[in-house]
Amino acid sequence: MKTHLLILLLSTVAAVTLPAQHDTIPYLTNPAQREAYYRYTNSKPAPSRALHSRMIAIARDSVRTGVHSLLDSTTYSYSGTRGTITPSSVTPIPFDESYLYSHGYQSSALVTRAVQTFDAADRILSHIEQRYDAGTWINNYRRLYTYDGNGHLDTMSTWGWDTVAGWWEGDREAYSYSTTGRLLSYYYISTYQGVTQPMNGDVYTYDSADSLASETHYQWDGASQLLPNTRRHYRYSATGDRVYQDRETWSAGTWLPLDADSITYTTAHQQLGFYTASYVSGAWYYAGCVYNHYGASGRLDSVDFLTLTGSAWLLTSRNYYEYNAAGKLAVLTIPPDSNGGYRYLFSYTADGSRSTHITQGWDVDHWEDFDRDSFAYDAPGYLALHQYAHWNGTYWGSGGDYLYTFTNNAYGQILVHDWYIFALGSWQQYKQDRYYYEEYEGPAGIPAPQPLRETIAPDPFTDAFIVSFEAGAGGAATLKLYDAAGCLLTRTETMITPGTNNITCSGGYALPAGVYIYELSTGGATCRGRVVRQ
Repeated sequence: MKTHLLILLLSTVAAVTLPAQHDTIPYLTNPAQREAYYRYTNSKPAPSRALHSRMIAIARDSVRTGVHSLLDSTTYSYSGTRGTITPSSVTPIPFDESYLYSHGYQSSALVTRAVQTFDAADRILSHIEQRYDAGTWINNYRRLYTYDGNGHLDTMSTWGWDTVAGWWEGDREAYSYSTTGRLLSYYYISTYQGVTQPMNGDVYTYDSADSLASETHYQWDGASQLLPNTRRHYRYSATGDRVYQDRETWSAGTWLPLDADSITYTTAHQQLGFYTASYVSGAWYYAGCVYNHYGASGRLDSVDFLTLTGSAWLLTSRNYYEYNAAGKLAVLTIPPDSNGGYRYLFSYTADGSRSTHITQGWDVDHWEDFDRDSFAYDAPGYLALHQYAHWNGTYWGSGGDYLYTFTNNAYGQILVHDWYIFALGSWQQYKQDRYYYEEYEGPAGIPAPQPLRETIAPDPFTDAFIVSFEAGAGGAATLKLYDAAGCLLTRTETMITPGTNNITCSGGYALPAGVYIYELSTGGATCRGRVVRQ
C-alpha cells in the first residue's frame, strides 16, 4: 500500500515585490508576529489532534535570464507514520510502529540515498548512506545509535562497508550520565580493523548543587593510553552564579596552572566584572578586565575593557549600547582606535521583529555606512525577504549584493526559496529551491517548545556559526542542525552555565548552499530557527 501522497500546502503569505536596489525594504506588520526573526515551527495548534508537515521532495533550479534548468532533486519517502496520514478525503492509514524514513538524492551524475530508522520514541536508531550503481543499491557507510534506560544517547558508532566482509566498525562515541541526567563522560574511540583504542575524551564532575565543578580533557599518548591534557575548575556563589574558573595543563605528571577568571555580579545577578589572570614563570599576572555598566532600567549601557598598569586599571576601550523606546538594542558603538571603529544600527517592525541591521565604520572624522541587512515578513510572521546591500558612498548597491525571498506554508516551512544577486544594474535571479510536503496526523498533546532568546552570527554563514543565548540555570545543552527536510546533520552536546552562553556549530564547509534548521535544547527550553549557508 502506498503510504504517502504529494500535497502542496497553499501559502498564506502575500506576494513580496523586489525592492529597488537603493530603496528601503517595506515590511508587513502583524501584532502576533514573533519577536525574533528567522523563527521556525513545525506544527500548528489543533484542539484534538497534532497535525504535522513533512518533506517529500526538494527541487533546485539554476536560473539564467528567467529560464529554469533543473540542477538536482531530492525525494523523501516514509514507511509507516507516527499517527495517521490524513490528506484531504483519503482513508487514514493505521498507526505503524516501524516508522522507517528514507530519502534519495538525484542528479545527472549520481544517485544516492539515506535510510534512517527510529524507535517508538522517535529516537534515531540507524542512518545508512547508499549509492545506486548498475541497478543495485550499494552501501557506503552507516551510523548506529543506542540509548540508556533514561533515553540519553549512549553510543554512536560509524561503520564502513566492504563488498566481501560486509560492515566493519571504524569509530565510536560513548557517553555516560549521572542519575540526574548530567553528562559525566564522553569518549571518542577508534575501532578500526577490530582494534579498540580510545583517542580522546572528557570527564565531568559536579558539586552538591549539581553544577559543573570540573571538566578534564584526555588525549591518547600515541602509544598505549589516554593521558590528561587540560582541566578546568568552576566555583559558584550561594545564589548559583559562577564566580571563578581556571584552566590547567598536564605536564610531566603534574597539573600546571595556565590562567584563571574571577567574575563579579550585581544584586540582580547580572555579570559585572570579568577579571582574567595568567600564570607565567611561576607567578600570576592580571591579563585584563571586562567591566559592565548598567542603567536604571537594568539594561547594559556600556562595557569597559581594561588592562592593569602598575597597581591601577587603565581603560583601553569602551563599547556603548543605546536602546529604542521599546527597550530593544538600537545602536552598538565600538569607538575608533588604532584598529578603527565600528557602529551597528538596528531597527525593528512595529511588533519588535528586526527590520534592518546597518554596519558602519569610522572614516577619519565621521561614521561611514558599510553594509545593510534588511528583513521583511509575511502576515503570519515568518521571514519572507532578506536583502544584503553594500553602500557605495551615494546609494545602497555597489554590486555583489544578494537577496533571498521566501514563500512559506502555514507551518512556517519554506515552499519556495529564490536567490538573487545584484548585477548589471538590476536583480538577477540565479537559483530557486522548491519544497514539497505532505500533511499527516501525529500524537496529540505534544508540548510546544519553550522559547529561548537566541541570536545567530554570522548569518548567512560559510564554515560555522555561533548561537548565543541566555540561560537561567546551568546544565547540559544540545545544538542540532538539520537540513530543510528535517534530516539530522550535526549534533553538539556541551555544558552551559547561568547567564550568556555561546555554542559553535561547525562543519559548514561540507554543506551545500541553502537554508538549514538549528534546534537548541537546554533542559525544558527549546528554540528552533533558520540559518542560511551561502
